[in-house]
Amino acid sequence: MNILILYNKPILVNAGGVQRVSQVLANQFLKDGHSVYYLASTKAINTTYNNCQFFFPDLNNISNPINYDYLRNLINDLGINLILNQEGLSNRFGPFLSHIRNIEGLKICSVLHNSPYAPVVSTLTKFENFIHSTFLKRKFIYYFLIRIYNIKHRNNYRNLIKNSNSIIVLAESYKTDLLKILNSHTNKIHVIGNPTTLEAPELITLKENSALFVGRLDIKQKRLDLLLKSWALLDADLKEIFHLDILGDGPDENKLKDLAKKMNLKNVVFHGNKDPQKFYEKSLILCMTSAFEGYPLVINEARINGVYPLVFDSFGALREIILSPCEGRVIKNGDLQSFATSLSLIFRKEIIISSSSLIKSAKKLNARKVVDMYYKTINYEA
Repeated sequence: MNILILYNKPILVNAGGVQRVSQVLANQFLKDGHSVYYLASTKAINTTYNNCQFFFPDLNNISNPINYDYLRNLINDLGINLILNQEGLSNRFGPFLSHIRNIEGLKICSVLHNSPYAPVVSTLTKFENFIHSTFLKRKFIYYFLIRIYNIKHRNNYRNLIKNSNSIIVLAESYKTDLLKILNSHTNKIHVIGNPTTLEAPELITLKENSALFVGRLDIKQKRLDLLLKSWALLDADLKEIFHLDILGDGPDENKLKDLAKKMNLKNVVFHGNKDPQKFYEKSLILCMTSAFEGYPLVINEARINGVYPLVFDSFGALREIILSPCEGRVIKNGDLQSFATSLSLIFRKEIIISSSSLIKSAKKLNARKVVDMYYKTINYEA
C-alpha cells in the first residue's frame, strides 16, 4: 500500500504533536512493508527534507487550481492507495478531497486531532471577562456559541464525511460531539486514540524528589499559573525538599517567572525548550493544568517512563486515558487545593505509585495496536 499523509506542516522528527504522531504511524506502516509520503502546504526555510516530503507548488494560495492538479498527479505518479488527512478539524484540505475522492482504488481517512468543539473553547479562554464571569453566565455563553458553531460548520463536517471513507476521532466523547454537529447518524466515524510516541525504557531509574511540567508557556491554554499557585499551597517542608521542573517556552515565560518569584517559589526551575526524556526518567509526577487539550501525548510519554500524571479534568478524552487511580489522578478542574493535596499525598508516600501499572497503561495504545485499528477502519487486511 502507498500512503500519502496530508498535513499543513511538513513532518519533522520531534516537532509538534500531530507531526510526531504522523511519524510514529509512518514508521509502523514502513515496518509493515508499505511506502509513506508526505504533502504539506507550508515550508520552513533553512530546513532539509527527505525525498518523501512533497509540497504544493503554490504555498501562498492553496486554492490555486495548480495545487489541485498537483495532488491528483502526485496520487497517480506514486500509486497512492490511502490518503491520511491530518487536517480533519481545520478542513484545510476539504475542497481537495471532493476533487480526488472518485479516483479508482483510493481511500481517504480524515483525522480530527482534537474535540470538534476545541475552536470554541480556545476562543473563550482568550477572553478575561468570560474566565472571571459566574458559572451560569459561562455556561450560557458556551452553549450559545456551541449552537452558532454547529450551524456554521455543519455543512463542512457533512462534506468531510461525504468525501472520506472513514473519519477518526481521538475519544468517544469527541465522536458524540461530532454527531451533535452533524445532527445525523453515520457509520464512518471511528475512535482511535493517539499512539504512545516513546518506547518503554529497559529499566526504570530511581525517581528524584521532583515534579514535571512539559508544554508551551501559554497561560490561556496551559494555565501554568494555576500549577504555580497550587505549588505555593504545599507545606513548607515539602517545598524545601521537592522541586518543580518546567520545560518549554512561549509568550508568557517572563510573566510566569515573575509570578514564581513573587510567590517566593525557590525550587521551581524553568529549563526552557529541552528534550524531556532525561526529566521523564527522574521525575515522580507529571503536572497538567490545561484549560483544554485534545489527546495529549505527554501523558503517555510520562507513564511509559513510570511518571505519575496529575491532571485537571478539563477535556473529554481524559476519562478515556486515565481509567483508574493506578494510571493517574484526575482532579476537579481548577481546584487548586485538591491539586496541592494530591501532590502532598504522593510526596509523603501516602499514595503508592506503581511504575509497572503506569507503563502497562501507556502500552495500551502502542504503534502496532493503533495501526492495526487504522487497518480495520479502512478494511485493509495486513
